[in-house]
Amino acid sequence: YDTKFIFAEVNADCISWVCPDDVPMYQVFQQEKGIGVKISTKAVGKDEREDITDHYKFSEGTEQERLAVEKAVIVGHDFTASVTLHNHSNEERNVSMFLTAHTMYYTGVPVTQFHKEKFVVTLQPNGQMTLHAQIEPAQYMEYLVDQGAIKLNLLGRVKENRRTFAGQTDFRFSVPRLNIHIPARETPTFPVGKEFVVELSFKNPLAVKLTNTEFHIEGPGIQKPKVISYRDVRPLEAARTLVTMKPVRSGKRKIIANFQSKQLHDVQGHLEIEVTEPEEVVESS
Repeated sequence: YDTKFIFAEVNADCISWVCPDDVPMYQVFQQEKGIGVKISTKAVGKDEREDITDHYKFSEGTEQERLAVEKAVIVGHDFTASVTLHNHSNEERNVSMFLTAHTMYYTGVPVTQFHKEKFVVTLQPNGQMTLHAQIEPAQYMEYLVDQGAIKLNLLGRVKENRRTFAGQTDFRFSVPRLNIHIPARETPTFPVGKEFVVELSFKNPLAVKLTNTEFHIEGPGIQKPKVISYRDVRPLEAARTLVTMKPVRSGKRKIIANFQSKQLHDVQGHLEIEVTEPEEVVESS
């Protein structure tokens, strides 16, 4: 009974509708290649993405040229949303439109609208125009949710022919990586039962102080989940803490850590080590 749902998860079109109070709703936007584009899994034996799209759907042909080039947008910085309008008619067109920005869950569900801007422009026959909306950190920082995703929506109307148009896109902010470093030791190995020290560090990229800060660290076979309360971190300051760990099982083991605060979330890092069997103690006679 889930066949239609499963099929839609990887093959559906993304459609936007306008729902006026006085007339039936109507479609204004349809994105055919926005769903099921990159179906992924973790590669076996290595920390890399493996594309398995072809295992779940037929190929959709050559990849279309994207309307916009994705660039890294660093959390805590300004960003610019740009819209390019094309007039394909031989007559002048007067256009009004709204650009809105929402924070978004990783599932695509919008959370909080933090920006709304109206544009009223005149396009010359067969002309084009690019409009820009500048958005500052003070507008979005307090509303960010998991993974720092943002959805941009555009809804416009042409005065002369009363036609409506729409568009949307989304992106995730880039956050700093949490560095996991093991300081130099007398022995380079990691035997079961022998303690070693791990250093966690990262630099605050924001122009504001980080409060309610915590480091989280764990490692199956090495360390049970542990939370380390930390102090406030000043703007652009480096934060560091040391953790003592003791392996209990041999083999390839992964240390996983993240940093959380009220202002900045999901600063993550990991490190893989090889844990050896316990060292033999040689008794002297």
